Amino acid sequence: MTETLQTVGIDIGTSTTSLILAELTITNTANTFTLPHIAISQKRLIYRSPVVFTPLLSASTIDEHGIQEFVTAQYEKAGVDKRHLKMGAVIMTGETARKKQCRPRCACVE
Repeated sequence: MTETLQTVGIDIGTSTTSLILAELTITNTANTFTLPHIAISQKRLIYRSPVVFTPLLSASTIDEHGIQEFVTAQYEKAGVDKRHLKMGAVIMTGETARKKQCRPRCACVE
């Protein structure tokens, strides 16, 4: 079994934010009578955004609307419809991970 998935990765850091879109081909390398063994067999970069300053409203609050606008603009520049994305990750690092809105969800990918 082989499947190709479009993915997104968003890095929201203390001072900068960026986004990457990629296509991953995953393959089940197990035989029919064993548990699946899924491996990434191919990776292809679709789009890498420019690095921008992380939008903040204050020292303790992320500008969620600013993040949403950035992500939406990058999808448009890449020509990607977010409904076709099958998986992704948002990484919040440094002091940004301590902001008020940080919890296991991100409005920018909903």
